Amino acid sequence: MTSLYSGLRCGAFAMSVHLLLRPSKLIQNDEVNVVSASHLTKNALAHSLKSLMEHTPLNKITVKHLVDHCGVNRQTFYYHFQDIYALLGWIYQTEAVESLTEYRSYSTWTDGFYKIFCYIESNKTFCCNTLDSLGRTHLDVYLYEVTHDLIMGVIDELACGIKVRGEDKEFVANFYTLAFTGLVIQWMRGDMQEPPKQIIEKLSELIEGNVLRALHRYENKLPST
Repeated sequence: MTSLYSGLRCGAFAMSVHLLLRPSKLIQNDEVNVVSASHLTKNALAHSLKSLMEHTPLNKITVKHLVDHCGVNRQTFYYHFQDIYALLGWIYQTEAVESLTEYRSYSTWTDGFYKIFCYIESNKTFCCNTLDSLGRTHLDVYLYEVTHDLIMGVIDELACGIKVRGEDKEFVANFYTLAFTGLVIQWMRGDMQEPPKQIIEKLSELIEGNVLRALHRYENKLPST
């Protein structure tokens, strides 16, 4: 493993030295290779962190533990991440947040919420370890970001043709986002006993119809022109 990443680092350095001496098409190919090598290293570090978190509290994991497990040196780690919590945030961003962009609509938002539950279930130890550590902020940010994105997609679609201020739409989205993230944290604290689909059905009954009514109420409060 160490030799693999040493080779990647040396290759990336050699390509950067010769970029200006290469034709433009080759430069583009070199840049792609550097990006690919960087992504490979980040994924390896992410895999090592998740493996360590299977049996070690996040607060007890040091950069030395991580790089020894991954087979890279500290310089490689700090080239990519400021600290372990930055790596933690990157994991949530790349594994969970980016996969939900296609569910920002009235007809698909429940599928997006279900994927959130599925991700947490599939990465139970990782997520629960985060919840009980100083990294809790990253879990909160992940849940808020993906939930807000899904709900705002629904609100934007429902608000089509309705005159509502942006700050009012944001208030509605924030309210339901905080409610949902609170439900997820409570579900995690309860050892994930309730089936996700059952929770989503209840949430669907609460949101659908009520969001549209809220938007109409805000429309009626707009000053007449």
